[in-house]
Amino acid sequence: MRIYIAYTGGTIGMVPSGQGLIPDAAFADHLAQHLNEADELNHEFVIEGYPSLIDSSNATPTDWQTIARDIESKWHDFDAFIVLHGTDTMAYTSAALSFMFANSDKPIIVTGSQVPMYKVRTDAMINIMGAISACEEGVQGVFLFFAGRLIEGDRAS
Repeated sequence: MRIYIAYTGGTIGMVPSGQGLIPDAAFADHLAQHLNEADELNHEFVIEGYPSLIDSSNATPTDWQTIARDIESKWHDFDAFIVLHGTDTMAYTSAALSFMFANSDKPIIVTGSQVPMYKVRTDAMINIMGAISACEEGVQGVFLFFAGRLIEGDRAS
């Protein structure tokens, strides 16, 4: 299965700095390494970070359109899509995308984490692997995977 993973922002890809947590410039490479170690089904992953990461506490309809256009531009090249997002507004993004892709025959899974991936006790890989499992199950449409639950995008809160 060919899966596109868009890192749009959020805690999941942050690292410490002198000014607090900041986006990890090498996040895509670190995630690829983790996925290569954890993915026993040998999926093909393409991971891209947005040049301007979304601050999920201020996500707007313009951001939802950016994500939708990104997915749409890659629609024919991938079997499934995972959107890594900040937790503050991931439910709103999931709902918006579910209306933008109302008749999707492919999985689009939004997820993120409460704790950055670099930390020992992170929920990052658990949520990413849960999103990958949802893709493998062949769900169709937009969903949010978080804390062990797969929720229809337009039902997330």
